[in-house]
Amino acid sequence: MSVQVADVPQALSQVRAVAEGLGGFVENLNSSGGEGQPQYATVTVRVPQDQFFTAVERISVLGEVQNQNLGSEDVTEQFIDLKARLQSAQREELSLLSLLEKADTVSDILVIERELTRLRSEIERLQGQINFLERRLDLATISVSLAEEFEDAGTPPSASLTLGVPAVDRSVDEVKALVSSLNGVVDGVFFSKRGDDERAEVSLRVFATDFTRVLAAMERMGDVRSKEVTEGTPPSADAKPPEKPNAYVQLSLARAEESNAGLIAAIVVPSVAAGILAVLAAFRYGRRRSGGGRLPKVLNVRARR
Repeated sequence: MSVQVADVPQALSQVRAVAEGLGGFVENLNSSGGEGQPQYATVTVRVPQDQFFTAVERISVLGEVQNQNLGSEDVTEQFIDLKARLQSAQREELSLLSLLEKADTVSDILVIERELTRLRSEIERLQGQINFLERRLDLATISVSLAEEFEDAGTPPSASLTLGVPAVDRSVDEVKALVSSLNGVVDGVFFSKRGDDERAEVSLRVFATDFTRVLAAMERMGDVRSKEVTEGTPPSADAKPPEKPNAYVQLSLARAEESNAGLIAAIVVPSVAAGILAVLAAFRYGRRRSGGGRLPKVLNVRARR
């Protein structure tokens, strides 16, 4: 029988109780699995023949029966054959014992004793097979495979994200606050700085239901330089929700280079203004010296300079 149960160790105890309660016993037991892994077990029990179907019914109610194979074996011919071979060996043994009493020489005695040794081994082997069959006739055998109920927990998603941010320290604090608000876990933060190049590597875990929202929130913190997302598979409808965050995100933060556009404008604009002022000053000076009409000459002088 193969039975799917909620708890394998508990089911094993119940199978043992069924066998012993009906006058039987556990003949063999194998189990595998452990903490965090599905558990399996195979147990073989022996019960009296007249209690066979009662034992099968009681074991069946321990869980959901996946498959069951019931049958019987007729060992009458095998039993008769073993009995006949045993009786023949026993008669031959008696004959050799009679010859041993009449043997006169050492060589004859040694030959007879060697043959007696062989016969006694054969007699013991045949008797053992007969005893085994007799036990099988007295007790029925039930082999039960136990397995825990399977729940498809699905596969959680994961992502790798690289952002350019104005301030790495401030962004790390924002990520920590975000993850904490969603009952997630920050597994580690690694900072590195070389000259003006400042970076941080953040490993974090959130619940799969919050995964998409967390990614979107982090993308708004800066410029997305690279993004890799591995979509997970949803759990089955009867699966228990995870107790711990299981969706992984590897976040890389780098300080974004400040734009030089403002600085260039600040340099260019004063230069243009200074040039305009210089032209106007020269124009006024020329008008005072010549009474007007010197603008082309002043402009030409400024151009040559």
